[in-house]
Amino acid sequence: MLMQPPGSGVTPKVLDALVEAQPRPGCSRGQGDNTFAEETVTLLHCLVGSDWPDTFACTATHADSGDIHIFDSGSEISLPRAVAASCALPLVLPVIWICGRRYMDGGTHDPLNAAFARGHDLLIALSCQLPMIHRAAPKTGLFSIWKQCRST
Repeated sequence: MLMQPPGSGVTPKVLDALVEAQPRPGCSRGQGDNTFAEETVTLLHCLVGSDWPDTFACTATHADSGDIHIFDSGSEISLPRAVAASCALPLVLPVIWICGRRYMDGGTHDPLNAAFARGHDLLIALSCQLPMIHRAAPKTGLFSIWKQCRST
C-alpha cells in the first residue's frame, strides 16, 4: 500500500541526496554492490524468523519517490526483508531492493506514521531519538513522560 508523502515530509530531492550518500560498493567493506544489504536481511531472518505476526506491519519509504509503503502479512515479501527496508537508516544502512524498487527507513517519511493506526484500539509508539534537554524544555507530552520514566 503506497501513500503520498505529506506536505511536510521528505522531498524526493532530499531522498535522492540521502540515497546518493549511501556507501558505495567496495568503499568500506570491499564487497559487491548489495552484499551488506543482503547480510542485513540474513541477520534479521535469524533474529525475527520468517513468519509474519498477524497484527504486525512496518513502513518503508520508497527511495525514489518518497512514497510510504506499508508491509504486512499480506505483502509478497519476507518479514526479514520488510524489516530490513523499514530499518535502512540513511547514511548508516544500505537501501533494500524489493521488487526492483529501493526502500529505506519508513521514519524518513514520517517518524510516527500514526495515521496508519486508525481503527485500532491500541497504538504503541517507540521513539529512538534522544530528547533535547535544556531549560526551555516543554513540561508536557513525550518529554514529560520520558522524564517521569527516568525518575522512577
